[in-house]
Amino acid sequence: MEKTASLPEDTAKTVLVVDDSTISRVVAVQIIKKLGYHTLQADNGDSCIELLNNSNIDLLLLDIHMPGKNGLEVLDYIREHNIMIPVIMISGSSDIEQAVQSLTLGAYEYLLKPVNADRLEVTLKNALNEFELRRKVRLFSAAITESPFGVVITDKKGIIEYSNPGFTAITGYTENEAKGRNICMLKSGRQSKLFYRKFWQTITSGNIWQGEIINRRKNGELYTEYSIVSPIPGTNGAITHFISIKQDITLRKKEQEALAESEQRFQELADLVPQPLFETDLKANITFANKSGLDLFGFSKEEIEHNFSCLRLFVPEEQSRIQTAITSSFKGIPIENHEYTALKKDGTTFPILIYSSPILRNGTVCGIRGIGLDITERKRSEEVLRELNQTLEERVEERTRELEITHQQMVLQEKLASIGQLAAGLAHEINNPVNFLRINHATLKEDIGDLRHLLREYRTIILSAETI
Repeated sequence: MEKTASLPEDTAKTVLVVDDSTISRVVAVQIIKKLGYHTLQADNGDSCIELLNNSNIDLLLLDIHMPGKNGLEVLDYIREHNIMIPVIMISGSSDIEQAVQSLTLGAYEYLLKPVNADRLEVTLKNALNEFELRRKVRLFSAAITESPFGVVITDKKGIIEYSNPGFTAITGYTENEAKGRNICMLKSGRQSKLFYRKFWQTITSGNIWQGEIINRRKNGELYTEYSIVSPIPGTNGAITHFISIKQDITLRKKEQEALAESEQRFQELADLVPQPLFETDLKANITFANKSGLDLFGFSKEEIEHNFSCLRLFVPEEQSRIQTAITSSFKGIPIENHEYTALKKDGTTFPILIYSSPILRNGTVCGIRGIGLDITERKRSEEVLRELNQTLEERVEERTRELEITHQQMVLQEKLASIGQLAAGLAHEINNPVNFLRINHATLKEDIGDLRHLLREYRTIILSAETI
C-alpha cells in the first residue's frame, strides 16, 4: 500500500484504482495521492475483488471496460456481497445506458476519461462525505432500532411521526398503530393538569425535560417510565419536533419500593433494640445507626449522614486503639479488649463495650457492623460491689479480731477453770487431813482439858496433903 505525506496515516482514506490502462491508472493514482489519500491499484476485475476481500478500502475508482470481469460485473458483485463502499465508475465511452446501469447497480458517480483532476477531487470528497453520512445514518438507525429503550419522535404538537420497536415493547402500540396519533394516548390520568402544563412549558421553551411518569399501555395496564424529552430545532432555530427516550422502570420501581419497605422494616426493628447498632464503610465513616445509638451519643440522623467518622465518638486517647481495632477487624484478627471510653456530643464520657465484625459483599470486606453496650450501670454496680466487698472485708477482719479476743478469753477462762478445778482438788485433798486434824484436835483438846483438870485435882490433893 502506498502512503501520502499530506494526511496522518490514521486519518487518510484508501482509494482502490482499477483500470486495465496503465496510463489512465497512473494518472488517476497521481491525482489521488496529491489529494492526500492512500492508493491501491489493480488492472482487472478479479484482482479488484481479491483486494476488496483482503484490504481496507474506503473508495473504489472502477473502470467499466476491463478484461475478465468488467466494471459492471464487479459492481454487481459488490452489491450482492453487501460491500459497503462508494464506487465511482470511469469509462472512455459516453454510453448513457452504461451510466444508467452503473448508477442502478449502486455507483455513486459516472466519470468520463480523461478524468479531470478538479472534478475527480470534488467527486472523491463528496462520495466519501456522503458515504460517511450514510454510514452514520445506518448506524444511528440500527442503534435506535436495536435499543431496548423506547424512542418516539413527534411534531411540535405531539403527533407521533416515528417510534422504534422499544416503544412497541413498552406500550404495546406498533409503529403503524402509533404513527399519526397524539402522544397523549399514553396518558394514565395519574398526573395532574399542572404536571402536564409544566412539562409542555419546559420542552416548548427549548429545555430538556426528564423524570418519571405513569402511563397506560395499549392493554390498559399502568406502568412507570423514566422519560427524557428533547426539543429538535429546525434550520431557523424554531422547534419542529420532539424526541423522547423512554425506559420502563415499573419493575425497578417495585423493587425500589420493596427495598425501601425492607429497609424501613430493618430500621424499625433496629430501633427496637435498646443497644446502639451501627455500620461503617472502609473509611470508618458511619453509614447506619439505630435510634438507641443516636439517642445515646446525642447526634441526629442528619448529622451522621455525610462523612461522619466513628472515631469522633471516642475520647482522643482511645482513637488510636479504635483505629487499630478497625484495621484488625478488616483483616479478621480477633480483638481481645472490647472496652473503650465513649464521647457524647455534649462532651460527657461513659464506658462502652464494642463488638463488631466485617461486612462482606461478594467475599470482599466493605465495612464494619457492630453493637455497643453502655456499661455505665455495670461499672457503677461493680464499684458498689467493690465498696461492699471492702466493707465486708473490714467487717470480717473486725469480727475476726473480736473472735480472736473471745477465743483468747475463752482459753483464759478454760485455763482459770482448770486452775479452779485443780485448786478445788488440792483443797479437797488438803481439807481431808485438815478436817481430820481439826476433829482430832478438838478431841485432843477435850482430852487435854480433862487431863489438865485431873492434874489440877491431883495438884490440889497433893497440896492438901502436904499441908496436913
